Amino acid sequence: MKFVIGRNSKTIHSIEQQTGAQLKVLNRKAERQTSEIAITGESKRVVGAAYYRIKSIISSSRWYGDQTHFISLPINSKNIQESFIKFRET
Repeated sequence: MKFVIGRNSKTIHSIEQQTGAQLKVLNRKAERQTSEIAITGESKRVVGAAYYRIKSIISSSRWYGDQTHFISLPINSKNIQESFIKFRET
């Protein structure tokens, strides 16, 4: 949600200016990871433009979020080492 709102609400204000829609963040609390956004506008086109802009920001921000899991795979087996050497030589 922080990517949609932006620092000092700059991103959300930018979406409003570019699309002409009005955006209101509902249930906004610092400790929450998610919130709802109410989108209103003069036409379906305006609301749709804001919706797709928000959706695009959410999709692209997934790569920049905090990491929540770590996976460790053992690669010291003889079979994996031989396969790696074979891969490296080709």
